[in-house]
Amino acid sequence: MPPELKSLRPLSVSAVLGLTQLCSALSLIRLMPLVRIQRLSMDTIFSVDGTTVNLPRNPASASFVCNDGIPNGVNQFHVTPLYDLLSRNFIDTMIQPEPKKDEISALLTMLQRNSFCQKTLIIADHGFESYNVIAHLLEKPNADFLIRVEQSRSAMREVAKLPILELECDISFSICTTQKNTDKQNQSFVFLQVPKKSKPGSKTQHGRWGFGNYYPVRFRICRFLLDNGEFETVTTSLPHSSTPEDIGHLPYVLVPGNWV
Repeated sequence: MPPELKSLRPLSVSAVLGLTQLCSALSLIRLMPLVRIQRLSMDTIFSVDGTTVNLPRNPASASFVCNDGIPNGVNQFHVTPLYDLLSRNFIDTMIQPEPKKDEISALLTMLQRNSFCQKTLIIADHGFESYNVIAHLLEKPNADFLIRVEQSRSAMREVAKLPILELECDISFSICTTQKNTDKQNQSFVFLQVPKKSKPGSKTQHGRWGFGNYYPVRFRICRFLLDNGEFETVTTSLPHSSTPEDIGHLPYVLVPGNWV
């Protein structure tokens, strides 16, 4: 056990992990009318997000963070929990040293070691926007997803092509990991550069790919106009029986401005 955790063992679980505020923030699902939850036809709704936890200072530890903003350094863990918004229970969690945090890897690990016996919706924020995450969620039995995605130049290619206005549409393409001349001529391919030796870590997380070449992907895009005049875009595997009005209430669970 890392020395940081040993020194914290006498504390309560909430104090050790520093998750009380995160739990409260994720529980904002209570703001969503129950009737809308029922109309989603989901048995459970999980949310995944990350938080940073400060630890006793130990410069020799892998959790030590030192940069221009904190010249004296501080020890931190990055905690990524999978949280049941309805029962308010933690289903699983991943703890990583802050310098080696990798939220995408954390979510994929939790998906791998958990089975969903009931219809489950997983809500995730921008940090989990990844072709690899989407593909794993599409393959996961009894799981649907809703992920807030970028809508600027850094957006996924198919999302970046869409006009900036309220919309709902299905998009489909194939993930291609090769760049043959015939591949480049196919406009339905999204090229993903996959390192031959891809290791966990922030520098490679967007290049990791857990599936084969020419992998077909299909999901919905919903874009909403917020009260402040800005747009919010989500990608989801929810069926069309879940209307944009129903879906539009869910992203606000993870909008920091709405946290209390």
